[in-house]
Amino acid sequence: MRLNSLAIAVFAMLFAGPLSASPVQSSAEPGYSYFVTGDVGAATPQPPSFGILMIGGSDWSPPAWRWFLEKAGHGHLVILRASQDGSDGEWIFNELGGIASVQTLVFTDRSAAFDPRVEDILLNADGVFIAGGDQSNYVRFWKDTPVEAALNAHAAQGRRSRDPGRRRLRRHGRVRGGLTHRARRSVR
Repeated sequence: MRLNSLAIAVFAMLFAGPLSASPVQSSAEPGYSYFVTGDVGAATPQPPSFGILMIGGSDWSPPAWRWFLEKAGHGHLVILRASQDGSDGEWIFNELGGIASVQTLVFTDRSAAFDPRVEDILLNADGVFIAGGDQSNYVRFWKDTPVEAALNAHAAQGRRSRDPGRRRLRRHGRVRGGLTHRARRSVR
């Protein structure tokens, strides 16, 4: 009986990875940790549109998140954090579905806000979610940095089109970023 249990445990360990819905990849970079679930190279299935999700202080509402993922065109979500890990992205991708990828950036230092990879990730997002916690960390980490500029670009430039002059958009061959034209006018 013990041999059968051992064989089942070994079998489960060998095949658990490939059978999971989406493996999470992570890395520790100077000033931040990076987590990704899904396929960041996949095309965004639908055009993203304007939406603001304000949620927190309790359990997350799956219907609210599904609405937000629809607003992101079921494409590529970026979660910005100053604590914890990439488990929120795993939950969104594996439990809610309907999204090509979720990338989570957990900032631990201001230096990360100057990393070109971080800026590229943000500029190519279909949706951005800024997680809760101590909001003063975000001010310390992002004020007067490329991260602040990328977030402001999402808010101010409106929904981008497939403009071949945009290097970052062209490289990934998909539509990315910000608010719709109508939403942009209401922000001003």
